Amino acid sequence: MARKVKFNGTMYAVHSGSLKRVGWEYNQEESRGVLRAEFVKGAQYDYFPVSKELFTSMFSSESKGTWFAEKIKKELE
Repeated sequence: MARKVKFNGTMYAVHSGSLKRVGWEYNQEESRGVLRAEFVKGAQYDYFPVSKELFTSMFSSESKGTWFAEKIKKELE
């Protein structure tokens, strides 16, 4: 699911043609992990539920944009 929620997590810059920064935190109000994605064009979206393990697996992927499209966008929208 993608919608805006309260987010206080740390954002990390990534090298990608589509993503600018990503972050993750456990959201107490939602009782689940939330991934925030900021795109190069400026839009920000929150995706949940996303486990910390899934989020950290992005950093070992060769293409962050492809990882995001396959693991997050395809599964949660």
